[in-house]
Amino acid sequence: KIVNECDGVSTNAVTTNFNIEMNNKAFKALFSDIYTEKIAAVVREVGSNCADAHKMAGKESLPFKIKIHKDEFNGSYIHFIDYGVGMTKHQIENLYTSFFSSNKDTNNDCIGGFGIGSKSPLAYTDKFITESVKDGLKNIALIVSVDGQPQYNLIVEDSPTDEPNGTIVRIDIDSKDVNDFIYQSNWQFRTFKPFPIIEHNTDYKINDIDTFLNPFYEDDNVILLKQGYSNNRKNIYVSIDGITYDYDIGFCVSVMSNLFRAVLKIN
Repeated sequence: KIVNECDGVSTNAVTTNFNIEMNNKAFKALFSDIYTEKIAAVVREVGSNCADAHKMAGKESLPFKIKIHKDEFNGSYIHFIDYGVGMTKHQIENLYTSFFSSNKDTNNDCIGGFGIGSKSPLAYTDKFITESVKDGLKNIALIVSVDGQPQYNLIVEDSPTDEPNGTIVRIDIDSKDVNDFIYQSNWQFRTFKPFPIIEHNTDYKINDIDTFLNPFYEDDNVILLKQGYSNNRKNIYVSIDGITYDYDIGFCVSVMSNLFRAVLKIN
């Protein structure tokens, strides 16, 4: 109770904390509704977690891997593979069953920190698998959405292994979406350093990635790119912690942007 005295009036007030009921309506608002471009969001969020795991392990110069496999008969999938710190079974459970809780809160070098991006695959699909090795023990978790609500299942617990620390997130994808996942895996990290290793078993090619990987000028504030054919014709971009977003800066720079493309860095 709080006793409040103002202008000689004394009142007793009961303080009640706010709470959120995690039902399918709340989950939809947190994920499906905020991610308008779901494939791009999944690639960006899960890939960023891979990069953060490398930073936490002191492996910033080591690229994480994205592997995309197209198989119209047995099912297509995408793997996000990092060689970072790995997770214990308790860390995996906390990661996928808690919202706005993160192990990156005290690390200013990491991209994430809100505890939401790890669940982003459920904006695209109703299930995915996370496999993680930490100090000689492997744990595998299945995260599913049932009637619009997420559920966590540990299907392999503390299995001894000689595999190195690291995490693999596997997401089954529709074969018709394979090219979009390949495109977004390249496009979302086009100014990322180091650029991830992207493997796939198709002949799909991204036309403009080399332009971003080989700028003609770069410093701490800006990247300048030569013009060229692009799947995406935006000319001005903003890079926040290595993740690059399209930016419509208006007609006033149309002459400049017709000569070259610019990425403005915000760290």
